[in-house]
Amino acid sequence: MSEQTNRLEVANLEVVYNDVVLVLRGISLEVPAGQVVALLGANGAGKTTTLRAVGGLLDIHEGEITKGSVTWNGEVINHKDPSYIVRSGITQVLEGRRVFVELTVEENLRTGAYTNRRRDSVRDSFDRVMTLFPVLAERRGATAGYLSGGEQQMLAIGRALMADPKLLVLDEPSLGLAPQLVQQIRDIIVEINRQGVGVLLIEQNAVLALSIASHGYIMETGKMVMDGKPDKLLKVGRARVLPGFARGGGSQVLSRRETLQAPQAVAELMASAGRRQSIRTLESWAQREEAAGTSYDHLLEAEDISLSFKGLQALSGVGFHVDQGELFAIIGPNGAGKTSIFNCLNGVYRPQRGDIRWAGKSILGVRPDRVARLGIARTFQNIELFAHMTVLENLSLGRHVRTNVGWMAGSVWWGKAKREEMANRELVEAIIDLLEIKQWRKYPVALLPYGVQKRVELGRALAMEPRLLLLDEPVAGMNLEETEDMARFILDVREEMGISIILVEHDMGLVMDIADRVMVLDFGRKIAEGPPSEVQTNPDVIKAYLGEAS
Repeated sequence: MSEQTNRLEVANLEVVYNDVVLVLRGISLEVPAGQVVALLGANGAGKTTTLRAVGGLLDIHEGEITKGSVTWNGEVINHKDPSYIVRSGITQVLEGRRVFVELTVEENLRTGAYTNRRRDSVRDSFDRVMTLFPVLAERRGATAGYLSGGEQQMLAIGRALMADPKLLVLDEPSLGLAPQLVQQIRDIIVEINRQGVGVLLIEQNAVLALSIASHGYIMETGKMVMDGKPDKLLKVGRARVLPGFARGGGSQVLSRRETLQAPQAVAELMASAGRRQSIRTLESWAQREEAAGTSYDHLLEAEDISLSFKGLQALSGVGFHVDQGELFAIIGPNGAGKTSIFNCLNGVYRPQRGDIRWAGKSILGVRPDRVARLGIARTFQNIELFAHMTVLENLSLGRHVRTNVGWMAGSVWWGKAKREEMANRELVEAIIDLLEIKQWRKYPVALLPYGVQKRVELGRALAMEPRLLLLDEPVAGMNLEETEDMARFILDVREEMGISIILVEHDMGLVMDIADRVMVLDFGRKIAEGPPSEVQTNPDVIKAYLGEAS
């Protein structure tokens, strides 16, 4: 067998976006046949761009290889079509799962075999996927959109395997997964490799990636800064506190929270013009309620919520409440029902039983756009921004639900329309300052690091002037520094703007540091609720989710 067989080589690669932005600066790496190689680095380091270059996907994102080469099996594939690259033996699992949500599990898998022309090979690949992922075998007829996040990740990997690859490229396979499921995905990658498939693994969790890799590379700002054996990289990475090599308990987050709770500190923070704009928004809610004589016990109440899809019970009798200014966290394994609760709260799903009350009034059956106008906004686990629009434009879209003038009046820069637009821009600029994204305000979102995109999505939700913010895994895929920054912004939003928050998150260090109360779900049922210190020592929680005692 030739040394070039099933071997990937990236040599002195440079990539430019939009003919202007240089993202990769002469990087080189190789993946020998049948090996697992880890590619590590902070968000924005250039890892995903490297994968796009390998998979022939740069054109889609207005990127171009300006120097260097990507070689597979001895052939330069720089400008080959993505389908050709898949047929030659390289398949990718993109970050964010990207399954066809309206197709069944089996139909999704069959789409992965479109380049596999041999019927016997397709059958063998299907049987292998069913063996690797028993849960997919059990749910082969289920609609993919109804799968949990972990099951969708398995489906995305299984679909890639249907092409019978010789090299599997995985982009953040542990993103947004509960601790126990992360270990399961790790074991599956090991088994795939044992069956003879090479793996190029991109991960924020460096310890996870290096536990199964034979070699690793570390990128920083588009350059390859280090490579070597896993033990060497682990030692150096921990000594330098590189992203992904250590996960802290959030002591810096906790100290930030304590600082914000000091009255003098809060008063100083509220002194800026941007903060005053936010406070006026909050006061308007209180003024409207006072004028209407509104009275209620809790800002939000969910009572006996039950939800099912075609016989699958997603939620069973779940109840909880959230008070004004409270930070309430919901945790649980993938598939526990956390995102289903969010979809019920903002009107996307209507539960078959129970009630949801907002400021004392039922909002069951209210359309999502009406729920948003009532003051409930959300972010998404997988970023849902308009990639080719700028930061400023994306945030401005969040003002749509607060626009009162009609489209005809809005097309004329005069009178009420002019005053409303100026007020909208003032609030958007205040949010940009609050989230420290001013330097990117005119950049297309697609060119921003992942962690900054997460801030932009938070900013768009804030532009809707919410009274309750639903945050769906806001730090998923972030390194330690980005996580601490996001925690600080979440606390700023709560403390300075008075917004109530429901947080769904797998990062237990973050949850236990910043939440006032925590509810734990398992298989759609509430198994615990209370202060973080009480919940994290609950035996049922440890068994179902945390996996080990604190």
